[in-house]
Amino acid sequence: MGSRWGTVINTDNPIFKTIRIGNCLIIYYRLHVVPIHLPPLRNRVDEIPPLVHFFLQKYNTLYKRKVVFTPDAIDLLCIYQWPGNVRELENTVERLVITSGIPDVDVALVKEVLPF
Repeated sequence: MGSRWGTVINTDNPIFKTIRIGNCLIIYYRLHVVPIHLPPLRNRVDEIPPLVHFFLQKYNTLYKRKVVFTPDAIDLLCIYQWPGNVRELENTVERLVITSGIPDVDVALVKEVLPF
């Protein structure tokens, strides 16, 4: 039985602009067989609520918490112009799960961690 694996590389800069001539060029052409272009999270607003719920479940379990986001807090996350991508959303949810002193994360708590 063999093992299967793959590599996914994500960057917000076009890799071809940052690679120097030499071994990196060989790596670039080996990795650039099937480029996957994902629009930024701010352009995929419909994905934010399910991602928030997924990350909430993950971090509530990990930290033994019972944090929930109010609908208004999720709406605020949806209108935020995410400069990063899903990882930034995940980090925000994790931070709110860890730092919220109350079980319900509302708009005020979200505004404390995101620069609006």
